[in-house]
Amino acid sequence: MNKIHIACNIDENYVQHCAVMLTSLFVNNHDLSFEVHIIASQLTEQSVGSLNGIAQQYDQNISFYFGHEEFLKDCAIIKSDSYLTVAAYYRCFLADILPVHIHKVLYLDSDLIVRHSIAKLWNMDISQYPLACVEDMWSGKAYHYERLHYSPEYSYFNSGVLLINLDYWRIHNITQKSLQYIKENAENLLFNDQDVLNGLFHASKLFIPVTWNMQDGFYRCKRKTRNILWEEIDRTVNDPVILHYTCSKKPWHDKSQHPLKSEYFKYLDMTPWKGWRPPVDHRYRRIERLNSVLRFFGILKHKYIKIKRSV
Repeated sequence: MNKIHIACNIDENYVQHCAVMLTSLFVNNHDLSFEVHIIASQLTEQSVGSLNGIAQQYDQNISFYFGHEEFLKDCAIIKSDSYLTVAAYYRCFLADILPVHIHKVLYLDSDLIVRHSIAKLWNMDISQYPLACVEDMWSGKAYHYERLHYSPEYSYFNSGVLLINLDYWRIHNITQKSLQYIKENAENLLFNDQDVLNGLFHASKLFIPVTWNMQDGFYRCKRKTRNILWEEIDRTVNDPVILHYTCSKKPWHDKSQHPLKSEYFKYLDMTPWKGWRPPVDHRYRRIERLNSVLRFFGILKHKYIKIKRSV
């Protein structure tokens, strides 16, 4: 198999989490060869060194791309409480940032864990599609389609795992179309780059199985996806290939209740951040102990489903 190209866009706040994601990728795909492309406005020498060290440990390669801020000058984060930064928009411009000899790239967010081989995902034929993706965990909410002005029949996808046909993007000038879409729809982009990509590709994307992007909302007792996905989700939640910690409370936050948050620390302890754990929020812990009692007696409902077996 030829070299697999992975793209990530991060800022300084996500270096640790990117390191954890890459470690999980390399550990569980030791038979594959990767070229990782990290796009950032800037990173410290220490951060670059840490990420390079992880790649070298597993005999993989990383290239860094700095100085593309011109793409971000008209981009903004609408939600003031969002954990995202404008760096998230870089994925809309990958066709112009990455070298032209790269024809396909797998974009991965840094708040996820790769648990098994991605060879099957990489080898999917997307020659007739701009990208392959997984439905978003909140795709059942009507406001996506009201904001972005397209029919719910196309659904709404998550932009955290994208297999991207860069040739298609270059032929169709997606960078300029993204910039134009941002300019014309700025007030409606509640989910930023994800909204842009859905606005451009809702009718032309390829949906792939949820195992390639198992999101936080798929573990909730109350799901907001289309009912047609529930059976597939139930078959997959215990052992997905890619576990994606969507939502604002990540495993590195003490308040995270994700049933598989321990997967993050499993790979964290293989990095230079070994042993790190989030500061304990004692007030939250006291409230959660009370909530546990209330859930036991059925007074308070569970937020997450129970995982049936250890993973």
